[in-house]
Amino acid sequence: MKKLFSKRLSAHVTEIASYLRYVLNDFFVIALMFFIGGLAFEYSRALRHLNYEMWWLKPLVLILMLLSVQISHFATLVKKPDYVFLLPKESDFYNYLKAAYRYSLMMAVPVQIAFGIILIPLINISRNSYDILGIIIYILMLVLIKLSMMSHDFLNSYHVTKNYLSSKLINRMLIPLLTLSLLVFINYYFALAIILIYNILLAYLIIINKHNSLNWSKIIDVENSRMLNVYKFFNMFTDVPQLTTSVKHRRYLSPMMNIFKNSSGNTFPYLYIRGLLRNNEFSGLYIRLVIIGAVLLAFIDNNILNIGLGLLFLYLIIFQLIPFYSHFDSNAFIHIYPIDQNKKLIGFQKVIKLMSTMVVVVFFVASWFGTKSLFYSLSSLILNILLSVFMINIYMPRRIKKS
Repeated sequence: MKKLFSKRLSAHVTEIASYLRYVLNDFFVIALMFFIGGLAFEYSRALRHLNYEMWWLKPLVLILMLLSVQISHFATLVKKPDYVFLLPKESDFYNYLKAAYRYSLMMAVPVQIAFGIILIPLINISRNSYDILGIIIYILMLVLIKLSMMSHDFLNSYHVTKNYLSSKLINRMLIPLLTLSLLVFINYYFALAIILIYNILLAYLIIINKHNSLNWSKIIDVENSRMLNVYKFFNMFTDVPQLTTSVKHRRYLSPMMNIFKNSSGNTFPYLYIRGLLRNNEFSGLYIRLVIIGAVLLAFIDNNILNIGLGLLFLYLIIFQLIPFYSHFDSNAFIHIYPIDQNKKLIGFQKVIKLMSTMVVVVFFVASWFGTKSLFYSLSSLILNILLSVFMINIYMPRRIKKS
């Protein structure tokens, strides 16, 4: 079973690496470095104005720590056919899950430590103390809470009689909220003792229940949900065949289709705008990125960071729409209709120009609201227009030709 997990892990890493080459392209890496550098600068500047007497500082630390432990999940790499083909080996599946548990912790623990290190200055200010032992306990608490979450998921892979700890709400929210509240507001030794006892209890329950029958439906559903989230992220940058899409008729957006009249000259623009408006996956990503970008721009008053953030989000929005170019390629009517295929790219560019123009306008208003400066908001507008022109007229045709 360990060999089976190793084989699947190797295939999983290869698959993830194949998508990462689209995510970590040169432009995105540069933009990401710029974005992280700007956030670090803003974080350091904000720390200078904080002191432990601010009532909301400790609740903020609590919320940030609570959010950080929600990031990673138990990765089993189980597939749907396993319920049939691995059922005779169910008694040995504990070794498979144990290997998956170790891999999940190996991926999750460094993330928790990194978050703890980032929060060290904020923690020190909220406690009005700079002792190393306190910081170590704070970071250790994050690791132990994540350990309890993984152990809980491990335990829930089996059918457990009277499992009062099976609730996702209790394990992922109430227990972390309770222990972190004790850590931040009362006594970190008390919080540490509780989370250690909770982990020991979960370890004991895993040992006494490891011979029970597996909860195959839950294991498969949880893993499929986890991988769906991973594929959704990669779908922001490239087409993901494993991601199924659904279509929804949004009548309130129908007037937008009238921008491109339904004539022979506008066949592709009409087809693409109709498809984008009704495709849940692409339209959902577009709307989410526009909203998140606009909200961030509206609340960031650093002029340079505001401009950089607008460029980053505009790049992501256009980039995640590019795979939609081949969305209708499997439709036979596209190829047999008397339509000039050379106009396909031109039609697609028209639609993306419309979508990016709306983004540029929204970001301009949000930037003006955030920076309170017409000069910087106009500068952001001009740079966004230039980026849009470059992405649509130069980068997009080359990328489509490559693929």
